[in-house]
Amino acid sequence: MTDTDVALHRLLTPPAFRRAVALAHAVPGLCLKLHLRDGRTARVSHDPAFVPVLSPCHLRQAIEAHRRGEPPAWLIDVGGWDLASPFVEPLGDRLVRHHPDGPEVVFATSLTAEVVQSVLGALEVVGLEGIDADARARHDALLGITTVHLTRRSAAHPALLLELGRAASRACRDVEPG
Repeated sequence: MTDTDVALHRLLTPPAFRRAVALAHAVPGLCLKLHLRDGRTARVSHDPAFVPVLSPCHLRQAIEAHRRGEPPAWLIDVGGWDLASPFVEPLGDRLVRHHPDGPEVVFATSLTAEVVQSVLGALEVVGLEGIDADARARHDALLGITTVHLTRRSAAHPALLLELGRAASRACRDVEPG
């Protein structure tokens, strides 16, 4: 394995990067910024307002090509990344919230959708018993990541949904392997 292969493997393999790609793919209005080694930034988004250089779907295809040992040449120049958006608030590497005080919180986990549903079904959070929310989990087999969308069904305060999202994300993180 060359030094370039090792550097690329370190970037693309960690769950944090795969969670970020999954969130960019699943959440409209979110931009994944890929920081290139020459100082430029490549934006990845479904939203044309960010003037993306590629869509999250294309980045997923590049990750798949990397797994097959055929990474695109441009991928070698990526040195780091972050999530950004004026419409979506990134809250760490696994949780985002639509602005302002939006009706949806989304998080990403390496658990399968079935395990997520089990974890959420057993979740008990003091003070959040009365919140009426829907949870929708979608597993992305290529990335090995599940995105979970929590949506308010009632007029509950947005902060309660955020607390529920944080608690659900923590509960999933606690049972993720290694």
